[in-house]
Amino acid sequence: NLTKLFIHGGRYYHDFIENTPPMVFYLYSPALAISFLFHLTAWRAFEIYFYLLAFISLIFCDILLRKIIQDEDYLLYCISLIFLAISFLLLNIPDFGDRECFTIVLVMPYVLLAVVRADNKNFPILLSVFVGVMAGIGFAVKPFFIIPLVFIEIYLIAIKRTLLTWVRPEALIALLIFITYLYSVFIFSPEYLAKIVPLANYLYLNVFIDSSSSIYSDINFIFMIASLTFFGVYYRQLYYRKLYAVIVAALLGFVIVFWIPRLTWYYHALPALTLAIFLVVAILVEMALKIFTGHKSHL
Repeated sequence: NLTKLFIHGGRYYHDFIENTPPMVFYLYSPALAISFLFHLTAWRAFEIYFYLLAFISLIFCDILLRKIIQDEDYLLYCISLIFLAISFLLLNIPDFGDRECFTIVLVMPYVLLAVVRADNKNFPILLSVFVGVMAGIGFAVKPFFIIPLVFIEIYLIAIKRTLLTWVRPEALIALLIFITYLYSVFIFSPEYLAKIVPLANYLYLNVFIDSSSSIYSDINFIFMIASLTFFGVYYRQLYYRKLYAVIVAALLGFVIVFWIPRLTWYYHALPALTLAIFLVVAILVEMALKIFTGHKSHL
């Protein structure tokens, strides 16, 4: 209902009070179109829309994983893709449809494409543009989501040893979308910045916020830190280091995003938790392949 009100000219503060950023209403709006065109309930249209995005994302992830993982490690490729499908469709069940659910679906191809770039492999420009569009929307869903993007780019700059590594189709498109979105907020939704953001900050800081000890004892946060530690311990023994390093860069960013509001709500943890589980699963599979299949070529 809020998305419909916003799309039809409703204004923050004057017509509704909601701390959801405008990007979320833009993101949800295609579901309204599906509902209208096919005479479906809003919720059914929303489900179709989300699963369609997840399917498109998985197609990109499949293409990219095939470029990253060598043929002899087919099991690692299969398990990685299956896990991503599970994470897109099942891990979000407790909070299906929240912003974080869309974010991990939209940005995962960008994460994997960063691995391809780190490996100096080619990727079609048109597909890179699509990945950039998805990532630009995904990272713009919340203001703090720019942090994982920055961390990914810092890693690529470090490994490439040039500041111009961000001059890539997907990065430029994502940046363009982010800047255009910020400009649109200033022009079309100034009340969000002037009225809603201060109100939301007050509520988060004085009403909703958990104590620091609550954050540090949260099982999801503990697992995130444990996964980073696991990576650090076994880093030198791993072959697909660049894959894991990019995941860690994104994971660190999302861990900070989770920590900033100090709220242990599950959906806040979802992007970081998904990346943490993916990191641990992929490393364990690689280590198992090394032990049980006796790969000599690289593992």
